[in-house]
Amino acid sequence: MNSVSILLSIVFLINLGFATLLLVNRGGKNGAGYYGVVAAGSAMWVLAEFIFYSLPISSPMIPIATRTLYLSGLVFSPFFLFFSYEFLSTRRLLNRKWVGETMAPAVFIAFLVVGTDKIILTAYMQDGVKHIVVGEWYVLYMVVVAAYFLFGFVNLFKKYSNTFYESVERRQLLLIFFGSLISVSSGMTFNVVLPYFNKFDYFFAGPLLVVFFISFTTAAIFRYQIFNIKVIFTNVLVLLLWTILLVRALINNSLQDTLADAAVLIVSIPIGILLVRSVLKEVETRERVEVLATELGEANEKLEVLNRQKSEFVSIASHQLRTPLTAIKGYSSMLLEGSFGSLEEKAKEAVSRVFESSERLVDIVEDFLNLSRIELGRMRYEFTSADLKKMVAEVCEELRQNALDKGLTLTCGIKGDDQSGTGETEATWMIWADAGKVRQVLSNIIDNAIKYTTKGGVRVKLEKVKGKFRFSSVDTGIGLSKEDLARLFEKYARSEEAKKVVAGGSGLGLFIAQQIMKAHQSQIIVTSPGKGKGSKFTIDFPKDTGNHATIAGETKASILSSDAEGQPTETG
Repeated sequence: MNSVSILLSIVFLINLGFATLLLVNRGGKNGAGYYGVVAAGSAMWVLAEFIFYSLPISSPMIPIATRTLYLSGLVFSPFFLFFSYEFLSTRRLLNRKWVGETMAPAVFIAFLVVGTDKIILTAYMQDGVKHIVVGEWYVLYMVVVAAYFLFGFVNLFKKYSNTFYESVERRQLLLIFFGSLISVSSGMTFNVVLPYFNKFDYFFAGPLLVVFFISFTTAAIFRYQIFNIKVIFTNVLVLLLWTILLVRALINNSLQDTLADAAVLIVSIPIGILLVRSVLKEVETRERVEVLATELGEANEKLEVLNRQKSEFVSIASHQLRTPLTAIKGYSSMLLEGSFGSLEEKAKEAVSRVFESSERLVDIVEDFLNLSRIELGRMRYEFTSADLKKMVAEVCEELRQNALDKGLTLTCGIKGDDQSGTGETEATWMIWADAGKVRQVLSNIIDNAIKYTTKGGVRVKLEKVKGKFRFSSVDTGIGLSKEDLARLFEKYARSEEAKKVVAGGSGLGLFIAQQIMKAHQSQIIVTSPGKGKGSKFTIDFPKDTGNHATIAGETKASILSSDAEGQPTETG
């Protein structure tokens, strides 16, 4: 065996292993299966060249090897075209009908190669070099094979031109393009075109230059990870193990050792297959997770944009609604007060309903405005020293009539824990806060207590506890279940019982109130023994110490429910 035969055998083994890896690991990579067939066809080409070059001209294998040489070109040229379409595509582009129609010319020429003398006639030896006599339709063979390759390279070049300049895909295409171009052009030159002119001095060169195809593709695999390296290495190790066991079984002189190695080989084959499949499954699963994560990230970004657009729309719409509603509320109030003359009782009743409805709508619009401000980060706070005792007393007084209209009691008590004997002063109830927004929170809590209480009353208390001012509102209303407590401060959250008692409402009041208190480094805590047993809302306000550093950060909301003994326990 001369040096050319040795080189051909080495190239064949490498190419065969490479084709096996591509075919086994084609899952999840569009075009990998087609490229595996290209590699398998080139391996068949190299093997046929090895047989043709190594055996004597009189060998019965020469005619088979000769026709196989040209048959291999009809295998990998159309599949190279298919690969060029699907490589780097995110979905399958080729259907079976198109593939079948495109393969038809290759199948026809393959029939001519194998079953007739139209393409290949015979082989003979001249001046120590084997020659092949081509048939009358050999030009047709050249045109068909060249057309497949030409269109394949045109597709790859188009994809290369359309990819981003610094992208990994562009570099992958560059390596694949030039590796395939060198191998295909050398094969077409030395094994297809020159034989037409009876030139066979370098007939062996084409198959040897397949090494460029393997080298460039291997570089693309390892440098740019066209196919998963972990799977490739697993297959290589398994194939290496099988090869070593097979070689040991063949070269052993002892029958006992041969049988032992053969048994180990037989056992290792299914184990190796299972190992490869498990690794492939793991890689495919990870790739699917990565794709899903990418898609989820993109969807999340789109949702954030949509959410911001929604908030902008709500803000604009609410602003547009507030102006006419304020006018309706103002003029109806003036009509009720007699600013435009006295009204009949029926007219007065109708205007009163208009006033109450507009007042509710103004509150709802204000809730939506505050929601959009919070979501867009535009909620503004004007912190000053504020008298909490005065605010609580004023809110209680404003809402007292609402309680009386429902036949409820509303008590408001203020209690201090200062035992120093110095007595209370106005300064002892001062907090550093946005007075308007704190008043809004207090009003919301007390108003809700009145709304959702059908009998009994509401007890409001302000006291000093552990260096803080504690505001609490206790009612005998509908109460809250654990499920309701868990989502009480979510946007648009309203319990089923609440909907039965008060049909209207946006479900935003407590959410906004909690966000306001977080901005004040505080929180609203709610406890309830259960449905029908009332609720208690509590807020601790830090004292105004005179150190007016900017209040920043948020305090995590804590939602509490009562245990069997009525003591508050944290649930979230």
